[in-house]
Amino acid sequence: MTRPPPETEPPLSLDTLTKYQIENDAIKECMSGSDPSRTLEYLYQTAQLPPENLGQFHIDETIQKSSEIAGRASDFLGGVPPSAVHIESEVDGLMISGDIEGVCGDKHTYIKPAT
Repeated sequence: MTRPPPETEPPLSLDTLTKYQIENDAIKECMSGSDPSRTLEYLYQTAQLPPENLGQFHIDETIQKSSEIAGRASDFLGGVPPSAVHIESEVDGLMISGDIEGVCGDKHTYIKPAT
């Protein structure tokens, strides 16, 4: 029996940037009222998380951490989820437009996992 090449095997641990991105996405899902479990399960099934108990550990840890952060942010924001606000402005004849994410009332939020 031959082993698959290392690049096709699931990782045994996550690098810091990958873990941060997964946690950040889970927080966004929690803040929008979605359950991040489906996304995390997809990452596990597609070998983007470590195999077996290590992968389940990452799923459980991420759900717990993202739910806690989203809950604290929601309490701070009075239960109103942040949304995007579209802006347009003209400066010296140049039209600038875009969306500002994370606006809640008169507050701009920056809800991210700690590194």
